[in-house]
Amino acid sequence: MPLQKEVPKESWSYKPGKIGKPSSSEIKKWKDNLQKNVRRGYKQGILWDIDEANHLGLPEDHPDVIMAKSVLASLPNGEGSHPSRTEITGVEPMCARWDEGSLAKAMVYGDAGDFEKAMGEFIAMMEFDSPPPTSTSKHTGLSLSLSSKMSTCSTASGSEVPLEEQKNGPFNALFQCDSPKRFGPSREEQKKALSTVIADVWRSADIDGNGLMSQSEARETLRVFLSRPQLRQALGGPLKTVIAQRMAGIAELAEVVDLMDPLSDCLSHMVHDRVLRLCKHAVSKSCMDVARHLPEMTESFWAAMDLNQNGAVDRDEFMRSFEDATRKVVIARLWARAEDRAWKMVEAECWKATTTEKMDEMLKTHIQNEKRKRKEVIVEIPKAPKLCNQRPKLPSAKDEAGEFCQAGDCSIM
Repeated sequence: MPLQKEVPKESWSYKPGKIGKPSSSEIKKWKDNLQKNVRRGYKQGILWDIDEANHLGLPEDHPDVIMAKSVLASLPNGEGSHPSRTEITGVEPMCARWDEGSLAKAMVYGDAGDFEKAMGEFIAMMEFDSPPPTSTSKHTGLSLSLSSKMSTCSTASGSEVPLEEQKNGPFNALFQCDSPKRFGPSREEQKKALSTVIADVWRSADIDGNGLMSQSEARETLRVFLSRPQLRQALGGPLKTVIAQRMAGIAELAEVVDLMDPLSDCLSHMVHDRVLRLCKHAVSKSCMDVARHLPEMTESFWAAMDLNQNGAVDRDEFMRSFEDATRKVVIARLWARAEDRAWKMVEAECWKATTTEKMDEMLKTHIQNEKRKRKEVIVEIPKAPKLCNQRPKLPSAKDEAGEFCQAGDCSIM
């Protein structure tokens, strides 16, 4: 007869079909267990307590049940969060907020929902193309060009992935492509769809209706762009591909798990999920990093859209230059920063963590340890002796006469 696993006394056992009002001792035991899990922030334990409350017959509006659900909603989900516009604005230099336009005021009062939606749709259409001869990526040949997400799928290495391999092979996890290669819309349809989204961005950004985009409106455009959570998905997936390939080239990591084959075993699949979470978190953190240089980035962004260099950006210039200006000015900087941050997190072994909160702790500890090691290896170099800049003192006439008389065997009166 097989041995049965003993159930701990403190764990809750389900009793299907229980009828009747729960006793006061059962409710007290449930409350004590709920309070313990709330103090520890144990999400799974709170979920069990909510299920147990339903089993005991407690109503949905019971104060303790409401409290348990509220605490559960407030606990971090381990995926991290993307910075809001308020957080982006909070890290800007103070001088950048002296002159705010109508678009910024509309954002503060919550009257620019169409603009936020249009910007999110524009970001959702981004994808990475095959590498050009000259790359803007520091460590890889990944191109940072924008194109419609409905276009032909391509990879970081520049090789196109067959349709069957996209569906069934390991490329499905390493190379993110949502559209079939041979059955997508035509190039003209792609251009039309992208132009429609950019036109929506312009229409919703031109709050004052003067037909021009001011520099303050351009700055607010970048704020909203960096605060869109769609960036986590648009850049996180391609960044995960690059980071996973770099990790696979390190012998120590390759011995632990085959990162190049995400379907090799359960452990490898789990590692890929954590690397993807790491890269998405790196993108969100990097948005805050580049926001600290928003004034100079706005100037570059503004200059890239002012095609005729007359100090104003009209609708025609915006439609023709917005995509390219976003790619060269914003995405290029954001990608470089996110790639550096993600690799620093890999060096700190943050890919082993299950939550972004733990990743932040591990990265902070890693940076502190690096600083401490650098201080320990610094050897104090002895200071070089000071060179005497004074001219040599010439002997006086009396000294010269003394030397002469001493040589000539005479005496000085």
